[in-house]
Amino acid sequence: MANVREKDKMKLQHTGRGFAYYEFTEFNGELCNIQKSSNGMKSCIWLGSKNIGLQGFIPHIGWSDITEDQIKEKFGFQSIIANNRMHLNREQVAALLPILQKFVDTLEID
Repeated sequence: MANVREKDKMKLQHTGRGFAYYEFTEFNGELCNIQKSSNGMKSCIWLGSKNIGLQGFIPHIGWSDITEDQIKEKFGFQSIIANNRMHLNREQVAALLPILQKFVDTLEID
């Protein structure tokens, strides 16, 4: 990654429970991460955007972001947890690697 700007380099970090992760910004500016999962049954990683990107449609107005506070107020929740990251096991990551490498090499996936 010779052309990566210093601020865009991924730095190894750890969660409060000690699980390794890297944060990075994707092409559209969304904050993402890759994190070792706490799954005790099978080794997995989490991969994807930290933002759930929830939107609602209002006729004649269009799509609008829905905040965590709006969800809490509407449904009476004290707290909410939302996740749109992929939970991948070793076999799934291995299946993705050739496709990702082909894109790196050729800018194609087929």
